[in-house]
Amino acid sequence: MTEKEYFRTTNMSARKQAQARIIAQIKIMLRICTCAPVFKDYTGDMVTGKMEAIFEKIAEIPGKRVAIGVRQNNIVRAYARACRERFPGRPVFTVTGSEYSPEQRRDLIYGRFEDYDNAILVCTQQSLSESISIDSVDYAFLCELHWNDSKMAQFYYRFIRYTSTRLKYIYYVNYADSIETNLIFLLVSKERMLRFLKGQDISFEDLFEEMGFALDEHQGAVFRQYTEEGPELYWGQQKIAA
Repeated sequence: MTEKEYFRTTNMSARKQAQARIIAQIKIMLRICTCAPVFKDYTGDMVTGKMEAIFEKIAEIPGKRVAIGVRQNNIVRAYARACRERFPGRPVFTVTGSEYSPEQRRDLIYGRFEDYDNAILVCTQQSLSESISIDSVDYAFLCELHWNDSKMAQFYYRFIRYTSTRLKYIYYVNYADSIETNLIFLLVSKERMLRFLKGQDISFEDLFEEMGFALDEHQGAVFRQYTEEGPELYWGQQKIAA
């Protein structure tokens, strides 16, 4: 695939085009972490390490309804295809916002998905509106992180209801020491800033635990700090040479 296919820009100035390419690169790397097989020049295994980790957990909970949330329609199809191949005895349903009307989503979830105790729902996170309640799902996997925690909360709170009587399990599935680690630190930092503006003082470590992230497993983020000699980059505990 050529560079122009990956980084489409309009009639921008050279500086804005460079900024747009950087943003595009970040988005592509995050999407590769979620599901590399959706890229047409990908030649590896169609079941990625992230998929395998999810499937291993699903295999441990037979007879339980499961939801898998991503952000792109083509990724929904890739995960659904892999689920059907791995679990031929379990019905797999897909829901997207652009391909299903609100009425169709409700009919599929309440009329078909909940008819099976071991069904798997693969959907875009944003396709489940606030009015949808799926209390029958106890296990949800977020395979793709948002830039805002509230967007992800809108997804998993479709399964966590104020009337819920069972324990719910929400999994953030991500690769350690990848760009996803940096996005996790960004999410936690934004939440800490919001708490500070509300007059709440909470440590970075405590907020990591409260938000459900394991700090000891995400030490591979890239940091920049300033010293007397100028800015320095660190990847986890390693200094990046200039």
